[in-house]
Amino acid sequence: MTAKENKLKYPFTEGPEHSSENDMIFYATVISAFLVVLALAALGSGLIALLGLLFFKHFLCDYLLQSQAMLRDKHDLRASGPYLHSGLHALSSGLILLAFAPWWLALAIAVAEFVLHVLLDWGKAQWVRRQTLTETHPRYWHLFGLDQLFHTLTYVAMAALVFR
Repeated sequence: MTAKENKLKYPFTEGPEHSSENDMIFYATVISAFLVVLALAALGSGLIALLGLLFFKHFLCDYLLQSQAMLRDKHDLRASGPYLHSGLHALSSGLILLAFAPWWLALAIAVAEFVLHVLLDWGKAQWVRRQTLTETHPRYWHLFGLDQLFHTLTYVAMAALVFR
């Protein structure tokens, strides 16, 4: 694995700032975020609970569970990475949706999310590659934010379908 590939897979594991203490702080913060989601779910409506769970699921699937192949191959619809990544999202969303919707609606929404997720990630990857953007270019981060906004809007649409 090249240094660049390693940096993509584990962006914060190099240098003096990486330590087991920092890992503990990071995972304690992730657990704290999940506890906030659970508290919001307990205090709020079903809509708030569903959105909180979907947003937390997105963080897990996009940042903690995404493999190097999933990340590297988003531009290539012939590779398995985009489908595995989107499948992880759809499966996780489907399981969450089962607590809020009939199985057939959860399944239909999960299938739609799978397709949308593949297309959104592929589209962003194509744009980044064609413009040869890297993390040092502001447009890269504009596209990253736009991609995340579209994923967030997908979850809002999913919740709207469940609670219509």
